[in-house]
Amino acid sequence: MIDFHKIVESELKKERRKPGRLYVSDIGNCLRKTFYAFTCPREQSPELFGRFFVGDLIHQKITEFLSERYPTKSERDVVIYIPGVGRIFGRYDNLVEVGDEKILIEKKSTSRIDLIEEPSRHDLFQIQVYLGALGIRKGILVYFEKNTFKVKQFEIEFSPEIFEEALNRAKTIFKCVEERRLPEKEEGWECRYCPYKDKCERDEL
Repeated sequence: MIDFHKIVESELKKERRKPGRLYVSDIGNCLRKTFYAFTCPREQSPELFGRFFVGDLIHQKITEFLSERYPTKSERDVVIYIPGVGRIFGRYDNLVEVGDEKILIEKKSTSRIDLIEEPSRHDLFQIQVYLGALGIRKGILVYFEKNTFKVKQFEIEFSPEIFEEALNRAKTIFKCVEERRLPEKEEGWECRYCPYKDKCERDEL
């Protein structure tokens, strides 16, 4: 017999990222959480992987919609080299050509679209890094509600200031890891779900 429980469980437990790499999506996270991900990585819960998995499926469908209407590049790798510091790895969602203009699309899924009034700081860092790395002036952050497919979008212009701030955060992470120095914690609602909450509360390396 086919055991769908084992099939799904196996897929959800697959490694989503390579250890020892700084990813664009890390930059907006709490600096201390990212430090711990380098120095003492822990396995994320299957429930969290499940939410990522559902989000990925939604993103794939939206990419299909875009590709039917515009020339679209999807899921392309980006590597940003900071001299004397290190490399940041990422993969943007979509790059769409609308007339003579190229627009970067970053898609995010959410369970409550009505709670989103503006882009999150984390998402702004992510799209600004891609805009700066690719030399593109305009992007769109699109939020999709998982259960209803309701949409909310925000047009984003490239900001040299936010791009520089993002790179400085990356430099801080690399430096703290190299020196085995604990960065400052950045408290927020994400702390409730952080796999390193116990170590962080004790200010433990």
